Amino acid sequence: MSEEVSWKKIEGVYTAHLLIETSEGFRHLSEDEDIAYIMYYAEKKRRKPRLFRRAGEKVECVARLYYPFIVKKLRDNQVVIFDPKKGKGLTLKYNLIEKDKLDDLVEELTGFREKEFLDRMINLERKFKDIVEGRELVKPKTVTINNIVVNRTILNNFKIVFNRSINYVFPGVKLTINEIPVEQYISELNTVIDEIAEIIGYLNSLVTKLNKYVSDWKADVSAAYGERIRELDARLEVVKKEVFSRIEELKTRREEEIKEIRDRENPVIRDIENR
Repeated sequence: MSEEVSWKKIEGVYTAHLLIETSEGFRHLSEDEDIAYIMYYAEKKRRKPRLFRRAGEKVECVARLYYPFIVKKLRDNQVVIFDPKKGKGLTLKYNLIEKDKLDDLVEELTGFREKEFLDRMINLERKFKDIVEGRELVKPKTVTINNIVVNRTILNNFKIVFNRSINYVFPGVKLTINEIPVEQYISELNTVIDEIAEIIGYLNSLVTKLNKYVSDWKADVSAAYGERIRELDARLEVVKKEVFSRIEELKTRREEEIKEIRDRENPVIRDIENR
């Protein structure tokens, strides 16, 4: 939707609407350049273009129109910039997790003990892999925010004016401004942020829950097989000492072999030194 409106009627925070892109960045048009563009704009609107049309076209080649950039606060110190003159924007794609189904799988762990619990944990790990890769238990969601500025060069060049309000009013001149649903876009962006934050919080709670289930399982296993585990630990210590003893024995033999070699070579070395 678009209508003829005066700059005085536009509410919000805007950058200057006529700029030239140079090697150093963007600069405001001079007074002469402003007048030249107004002449071009007025001539372009005529049904039968006259003298100034050709000169105005040359001005259009160097003038970059970014009017008006609308700056809206999003979260904390973040801001989002909208350009009503450009329809394309940002498309966000992410997966919502089917939490009810995943909760059921996690709660099933409480009904299993010993090796069956371990098998279920392995199956759950595979299920999480499918979730990460978007194959199961997810609902793909796509949100498109039109008119949002994503050009990194433009964003960097306009950082200095984010907190300023600049209004240009040309006597007798009206510029066409496309009205865009900025508040709706901000609401949609906030929804995306909230949904992703909720997913992260949910996954953190799952980690806490799974840690508890695993700890409970370890306690059950220790209680059921405590004596057997202690016997295995004792046997393991004996075997470990035997292995270490063999290693030490092997090291001692190698050291003795090296010593014999050195002893055999020493006379030869002394003979060479004596010569």
